[in-house]
Amino acid sequence: MEERALPVPHPPGRARGGRLGRDQRGATMVIGIFMAIVMVGMLYFVWGIGEAIVYRQEMQDASDAAAYDSAVIEARGMNLIALLNVIMAAGASVETTFDAMVSGLGVATAVATIVCIATEGEEGCDEAETHGEEAADMEDTRSDVEDDMEDILDLAADAADVIKMAYPYIALSRVEDIASEYHPPVSRGFILPINDLPVEDDDSDWPCDEKVAPFASTMAPIGTLLCCDIDIYLLVGAVSSMGFAYSAADDWCDEGYFKRVLEDAEMGDDNFHVRAWMEGVHPFGTNAERVGVATWGEDAPSSSGADMLEELGHWSFAQGEFYFDDDMDREEWLWHMMWRGRLRRFRLSSSDEVPISGLSEVSDVVVH
Repeated sequence: MEERALPVPHPPGRARGGRLGRDQRGATMVIGIFMAIVMVGMLYFVWGIGEAIVYRQEMQDASDAAAYDSAVIEARGMNLIALLNVIMAAGASVETTFDAMVSGLGVATAVATIVCIATEGEEGCDEAETHGEEAADMEDTRSDVEDDMEDILDLAADAADVIKMAYPYIALSRVEDIASEYHPPVSRGFILPINDLPVEDDDSDWPCDEKVAPFASTMAPIGTLLCCDIDIYLLVGAVSSMGFAYSAADDWCDEGYFKRVLEDAEMGDDNFHVRAWMEGVHPFGTNAERVGVATWGEDAPSSSGADMLEELGHWSFAQGEFYFDDDMDREEWLWHMMWRGRLRRFRLSSSDEVPISGLSEVSDVVVH
């Protein structure tokens, strides 16, 4: 009969240790907990990316709307000044027409008087008396018209100066309204720099020679012939009134009523640019805390570049431009209501005020 070896008993502690080492129950749970933490971190990370995209889109929409509306408002200001120039030219043309008519009637009276003297009273004497009375009546009318026209031109010139200074601040008010419409995430909005519209007094004779005198020189002879008894002397006076219109028109330019675009401004330069800035509160801080669950609370290493990017994350910016929508000579720019507004690529000039730390060091910033 075959003998079997009896099992050698092991110490109790050693037996339990062997079974525990070979026991794999609960390992899946440990891995699952670890993976769940990673998945939560990834989920918050993706969630944060989505919030960041929405945040940046809303911030950029706000700055684009602000820049465009600001450019449109300032273009409207330029159009209003152009309209006031036309109104002032019309008023000056009316007074100049009466001035030229008075001078023309004076010529008619003088010619008739010379003829009366030369013919020893046989011809021209009655006409000289008639045209002299007409000239006196026309002078009274001209004096009244001149007072009214000067009041109109003074008022229009003052209005143009107010528009030049006020419309950039009207644009700023609109930017603040847009910032409130996009709140949250936008907390405030403004434009920099805030400059007057690029307009100055026109001290040249161009407005008088090109806008006032041509109208007056056409209307003066017509008015002279319509208002008075027509004869050969009046015809001479009517023709001479055309020349008087040009000399009388220059008086209005000496007063500096009319406006023009800044002499050193060129279309497309900084004089016509509007830069809108929007500051907002981004959701990145909350997202970082969520992602920190997966990184066991470890903070990302800090650097100057990261700090600048974090600062930039609070801001969005855009650039608008108001421009004259035609290829006319620059002298015509403030005589036609053809100013428009549009968005342009964002560019910083060396003289710009920059509210964002570090952005001034970026030489070429392009948003769109």
